Amino acid sequence: MFELHDVSLLAAALPQERVLLGDVSAVFFPGEVAALVGPPGSGKSLLLQVLAGVRVPTFGEVIWTGAAPAPSVAYHPALNFGHDRAASWLTVREQISGALRLRVVASAADLSEQTEALLRRVELAEAGESRGGTLSRGQRRRLELALELAGSPGLLLWDERDDAGSDPGFDRLLRTLAVELRIAIVRVTEALDRLGDFDTVLVLCGGHLAYHGAPGGLAHYFQIEAPGALWAQLAVRDAGQWHGSWEKHGEAYRRLLPSGAEGCDAPSRLGRPGALRQGLGLLRRRGEALLRDRAELGREVTLALAFPLAAAVFAMDGLPRFVGLAGALRGDVAAQIRENALLAVDATYGVGLANGLVLAQFVLLAFLTARIASSEVAGERGFLEREKFRGLRVGAYVASKAAFLLPWVVLQALWMGVFIHEVCRMPGALGWQAGVLALANGAFAAMCLALSSFARTAGRARQLCFGLAALQLPFAGVLLAPPEWLSWTLRPLSPLYWGSGAYLQSMEGTRFYEILQMVNPQSPSGLCLGMLGAQLALGLILCAAGCNMNRLRVAPGREGT
Repeated sequence: MFELHDVSLLAAALPQERVLLGDVSAVFFPGEVAALVGPPGSGKSLLLQVLAGVRVPTFGEVIWTGAAPAPSVAYHPALNFGHDRAASWLTVREQISGALRLRVVASAADLSEQTEALLRRVELAEAGESRGGTLSRGQRRRLELALELAGSPGLLLWDERDDAGSDPGFDRLLRTLAVELRIAIVRVTEALDRLGDFDTVLVLCGGHLAYHGAPGGLAHYFQIEAPGALWAQLAVRDAGQWHGSWEKHGEAYRRLLPSGAEGCDAPSRLGRPGALRQGLGLLRRRGEALLRDRAELGREVTLALAFPLAAAVFAMDGLPRFVGLAGALRGDVAAQIRENALLAVDATYGVGLANGLVLAQFVLLAFLTARIASSEVAGERGFLEREKFRGLRVGAYVASKAAFLLPWVVLQALWMGVFIHEVCRMPGALGWQAGVLALANGAFAAMCLALSSFARTAGRARQLCFGLAALQLPFAGVLLAPPEWLSWTLRPLSPLYWGSGAYLQSMEGTRFYEILQMVNPQSPSGLCLGMLGAQLALGLILCAAGCNMNRLRVAPGREGT
């Protein structure tokens, strides 16, 4: 069983160290469904976060007095993380199977058997092949319940605010599952008229425990006609008075231990899959969702094929002046003088056109990458937080995102490089150019993943990533000529600057490169490639840091609203 002993949670940063939770003690047994109720701001979500381990109590402790090791905890927060686009395209069966694959070490046959068992338990057997985006509200709640139960937790914490019009059958389902699976369930509810469906009721008032006992004792203890009058009655006294009253008179109302409850063992904690298995499971989930979303896939492929046309439109007839510039000079002195005169006239135009074509490739690739990478983390933050809480390794998650984006990054760069090299007759080694485009595109994709991991919403992440793509030219000092100190401050953020420098190195040995060096000397290729590699690594490290941030915590003072 789970026990709370004098748990208190203080917010020292708040004025006068306002108490958020104070001396809350309770016991929850396997097979029991407890209702957690209280007015807005009473500390309900904070108490669940303490039970879940999301917050560490300032005083007191939360312990499991049963089998060792302690079973895992499932936590369904009241936070709205937005739309999970992948879940909309996956079937109910695939989502449950995917959750089990990330949490449980088992054979394929065992995973299939556990998936079917969960479908039957939550009454979704007939909806197993339905996609997440087509489910009704009641079906979505049951799917969320199945996802929390995957992996056999010993305690389920269900924080749900909107009970208006909810299905009473869901309450009965929780009672049935608690008994069958031998788990304790603590659920926040606002449906005071249905408290009789719970085994016990825990009432919080101003962060203090005001009652913890059988539903039948509420009316007598609070001297009310019906549970619906509870909020008005709590307002008669302050929180400290109610807590003092419970400390004085609560023993007479405390629930008796169920027969044999102390000897019940909840499910033991299961072994966690390795990082490789988790990463492959995540990659499979994302790939299946993308293949189902034919419209999105078609848009991305169409844009990837069409964008090189935007770069090549100014040089569809090729770059004939560059062809004449290649190789060593031949002929007598007069011919050399004439050629040098022509070079002086053509250098500005030729260098500007080719340099612009090079830069256009990197900028267009940046916008393509921003489209697909911007919402990769922010668009499924709820999924990430749930799986992190149940044991998902952040490293496996970031690696799966990098592996998912890798084909897009490479294929976009290859197509862009081949198209420009062949259609515009861009001088230089094609392999080198395509490789540099791919590396710079990968560095920008890593930056987008980092921004996505820190963004609150998918929309905000897309704005940030498109803004970063648009700022590549100013960062590189192409559109404006900022002071030298500012240039070197911004250039580390610009894959375009280092990528274009390495790209132009492919033309070394041609007359164009000699002219380019006179007009705008290029950094050594080793430095450019090293900076791109550093940007790629830094982006992934920052992405891991953003993914590791705990978004399950409710801000003090805003809980329970």
